[in-house]
Amino acid sequence: MEDMETAAEKAGMLLNAESEMEPERCIVKKKRAIDIHADTES
Repeated sequence: MEDMETAAEKAGMLLNAESEMEPERCIVKKKRAIDIHADTES
């Protein structure tokens, strides 16, 4: 289990993301923001 925790932490660092451990799996979460600009000139 310690190997999985280490792998999750390393993956999180590489992806600049948050890692979270659960009993039988790890979750790597990454937030993204998308800016959408509408052209207001006609």
